Amino acid sequence: MIICRYVVLFFIYSFMGWVYESIYCTVKDKKWRNRGFLYGPIIPIYGFGAVIISIFVSVAEDNKVTTPVWKVFLVSMIGSAIMEYVTSWAMEKIFHARWWDYSNMPLNINGRINLISSTGFGLAGVLIIYVLKPFVEGIIDGWHPLVIESLALIFVIILGMDLSMIVDDLKHFDKLVLHYRDIFDENMGSFVDATVQQTEEVREITSGVVRKVRRFSDSDEKTKLLKNYVLSLFERN
Repeated sequence: MIICRYVVLFFIYSFMGWVYESIYCTVKDKKWRNRGFLYGPIIPIYGFGAVIISIFVSVAEDNKVTTPVWKVFLVSMIGSAIMEYVTSWAMEKIFHARWWDYSNMPLNINGRINLISSTGFGLAGVLIIYVLKPFVEGIIDGWHPLVIESLALIFVIILGMDLSMIVDDLKHFDKLVLHYRDIFDENMGSFVDATVQQTEEVREITSGVVRKVRRFSDSDEKTKLLKNYVLSLFERN
């Protein structure tokens, strides 16, 4: 029962993370941005982070250990930094792609984490523990155990299907990139060949004109005729 409860919480917090990131990026870019890694409207790293900090606080409280705001903040900040770095590294190694990059932000480590984002996650941990956790868990605790178990099973099945589709797509990601690169190279090759051919044609035409001009200027008779013609125009004026 306790595992199913945390599974449901994981999906709720993952959905909240998706809503937050999608709205933030949509407002920033002024066009719709679906920030989910999966097809479904969830971002798992938010769910994992929220569940872990919730378990940490619950275990601490069960053992009569105080959890002041500053401690929750530090644990959330450091824990999120470790999780974000490991997740970024693993996804890049497995799928050869990055879903976020902090290289253009100050105080970053290999573009995977940075102080500003980690601080934001620390504040988010405080928000979860002192605002969202009592509210969300208060609702879930009012549900029948069978409802929680059924929802957990449905969510896991949907997540498994979603992950299988994502993995299948990303396995072909490299091939897709190479395919479009080949198309790009082919089109650029055709463009360059056509440009070179047109340049050669223009050069041939220019060379022909130059040759004719030279032949004309080398002809004394034609030069005299041209000179007489120009003089006659001046005499008329």
